[in-house]
Amino acid sequence: MEEQKTSKRLENRAKEFEDYELELKKENENLLLCQKELEIRVKELEKEIKKGKYKDISYPIMGEKAFLLQKKIAENMTEGVCLVQISNGKIIYTNTRFEKMFGYEAGELTNKHVSIINAPGEKGTDEVLNEIISSLKVNLTWSGKVHNIKKDGTSFWCSKNISTFNHPDCGQVWISFSKDITGHLFAEQTSKRDKEALQESEKMSRLMLQTIPSGLFTVDIKRKITSWNKKAEKIIGLSAEKVIGKSCLEILKCDKCMKECMLFDDKAEKPIYEIKCAIPIDDKEIIISKNIEVFKDLKGNIVGGLESFIDITDRKKAKEELRIAKEKAEESDRLKSAFLANMSHEIRTPMNAIIGFTQLLKKPDLSEEKKEKYQDIIETNGQVLLNLIDNLIDISKIEAGQMTVDKIECSVNKILKDLYSTYNEYKKNEGKKDIEIRLKKNMAMKDITIMSDEFRLRQILEILIGNAIKYTDSGYIEFGFTLIDSETLQFYVQDTGEGIPEEKLELIFGKFNQALSTKHKTQGGTGLGLAISKNLVKILGGEMWAESTFGKGSTFFFTIPYNPPEKPDDSVQPGLIKNDIESWQGKTILIAEDEDDNYLYIQEALSETKATLLRTTNGIETIEICKTKNVDLVLMDIKIPGIDGYEATRQIKQFNKDILIIAQTAYALSEDRKKSIDAGCDDYISKPFDLTTLLLILDKYLRDK
Repeated sequence: MEEQKTSKRLENRAKEFEDYELELKKENENLLLCQKELEIRVKELEKEIKKGKYKDISYPIMGEKAFLLQKKIAENMTEGVCLVQISNGKIIYTNTRFEKMFGYEAGELTNKHVSIINAPGEKGTDEVLNEIISSLKVNLTWSGKVHNIKKDGTSFWCSKNISTFNHPDCGQVWISFSKDITGHLFAEQTSKRDKEALQESEKMSRLMLQTIPSGLFTVDIKRKITSWNKKAEKIIGLSAEKVIGKSCLEILKCDKCMKECMLFDDKAEKPIYEIKCAIPIDDKEIIISKNIEVFKDLKGNIVGGLESFIDITDRKKAKEELRIAKEKAEESDRLKSAFLANMSHEIRTPMNAIIGFTQLLKKPDLSEEKKEKYQDIIETNGQVLLNLIDNLIDISKIEAGQMTVDKIECSVNKILKDLYSTYNEYKKNEGKKDIEIRLKKNMAMKDITIMSDEFRLRQILEILIGNAIKYTDSGYIEFGFTLIDSETLQFYVQDTGEGIPEEKLELIFGKFNQALSTKHKTQGGTGLGLAISKNLVKILGGEMWAESTFGKGSTFFFTIPYNPPEKPDDSVQPGLIKNDIESWQGKTILIAEDEDDNYLYIQEALSETKATLLRTTNGIETIEICKTKNVDLVLMDIKIPGIDGYEATRQIKQFNKDILIIAQTAYALSEDRKKSIDAGCDDYISKPFDLTTLLLILDKYLRDK
């Protein structure tokens, strides 16, 4: 709108100049006529003087008729008239118009030097005179504009036309016709400034159009694109040359705008903001947010429109991702809250049994039968707590990306047979003795041995079989494996339990989901088992999935790589024969353990081995005993005070490489085994360990030493 106002103002100024030009032309014609009339009259007076008709005459006292004629002509002119004697530069006549123009009284300028009316700071009097004289010598006339000054000091611009003629008394005289053109000149200068300002504004507008950080284009009343900036080129991927002259609907291809274009409807009377449009570009789609505004002429008619837009695809995507992340965070928070509530129950239940039956064991009149029963209950609930801790450690390691595998040779059929025996007893303890446990034997692969992490493979199968027993009340549970190709083994666990709804098949592998179940709260559990098993299968290099029919049962499948060992495994599983225990007689075992209860347990467990037992409670003492005593084996607590077990092992191995060191730790992380071996330990045992495990691992190293 501002540019339209400026354009209108320029048109008005141009019209004023045209009118002024016509007025000057008319005035110039009048001046020429007057000048000719004066010249004719002067010549007549010269002839009369030569004839002796006038004697001793001066300009002020000419003949009455001639004087009155001159005065009448000069006074009736619209310009200021001034006569200047060239020889001395003094003013000899001014008409009323000239005197008023310069602010002087009648006759006040007579005999004053012409420089009195020249404005200071502009061209000097001599320079002006020389310019005028030079022009008059050649052309006899001079026209131009002069910066003059009034009596009160006000400066202004005059247009002047000057001619030369011979005055009867004053010789060569200038006659000048002046007109105040200050207003017109100001209008001309203003018009020029307005024009320059308009050009500068247009330049800035074009620059802003190209550098604004939004796509921007203009259209005419037919929606044809008339301009298209650089940002629009970048967002849409089309240059200005390819879009100008084409319909904006054709270029943007927005379905929403195709159905309801709001550019020139009633809604466009006011700016429209933040219209979301999906724009197809090649094989993708971008989302833009655009604003619309119309152009109107001075009469209020719509003549075009302006649309600006920004690409909000990434913002939209980020917003959606934030929404999903928020939902996941809320879901995770809800699951964890339910998990913690369930954990409280899972921990307190076995602890209640352990503490309660431990107190009952203190009764003095308790029968041996009840003592044995209470001890079994305490042991069972202790194992439940240990499994709970193991699950929490495993899920933490998985989330931290620290879960590793220890691949060794393992017999697949042996693992399955062990599990078959274990869970046939387990189902009875769970009150589900009517369930049939089936092991589908693969006779073609009865001796199959693979390189894998036996502990983790057992753990996966234990989780699946344990869940199957938990959720099956009748029927059977079957498990087995098959070789589906030369590189892959596939295991399965099938049950005839209640089954899983199809929409929840993927959810069951999430963490804590069991904690949300209300139907099976009586079954117990942390809700971590399937999440752990699926991640363990992935770490072993396979996949896990489930198939289920709600109300009929489920089948869980998982694969692992079939990696047979390079050589047949002819080794014999080390075992402890009770009759060979006395073979430890004469052996010295150093127990590096700072906890009294742990040492007491180990001491009691080894009491029948007839081995000599020594004890240290810190790393430095352990190193000194190994230097001064003939020690056969060190049972090294890794977290012993002072110098820890790792550093103590390294120092002992420096001066005695033959001493056997078995690491014992409560960390229970697979990395601890590798860290212990790297430090120089010969083997590793994780707390808590049972009597058989302890005797087996010690016998493995002491039997032939």
